[in-house]
Amino acid sequence: MKIFCPLGCEEILIYQNLQNHLDICSNLEKNYKCNLCAKKFSVINEQAKYEMEIHKKNCEKILVKCIFCEKEMFRNQYEIHNYQCEMKILKCEKCKFKFPLKFKTAHDEFYCNEFNKFVENVRNVFN
Repeated sequence: MKIFCPLGCEEILIYQNLQNHLDICSNLEKNYKCNLCAKKFSVINEQAKYEMEIHKKNCEKILVKCIFCEKEMFRNQYEIHNYQCEMKILKCEKCKFKFPLKFKTAHDEFYCNEFNKFVENVRNVFN
């Protein structure tokens, strides 16, 4: 039975000679590396190829864009940025108003405080 080399050197082998070929194959020591982070992957077996494909989709050096401010950053920086992005939209529990994180102090000290005072005044007038 004839087979292609499992290491990808494109040589066609007789199955009985496979082990002899694998010992001298030119691709035996060949490594592939991620173009973004330079992580190396051996091509020795199908599992390594699968891991490389998964890595390509999840590499921490892939550029992503923040959904709030549209700033580009590496994937491994996104979670921290997302937590503190000044353009992230917050919703006040008291007044239900939505505003960017960068206006939180102003909202809490002025808008929401004044809004709550107004609501209290209205309640006092009608009570």
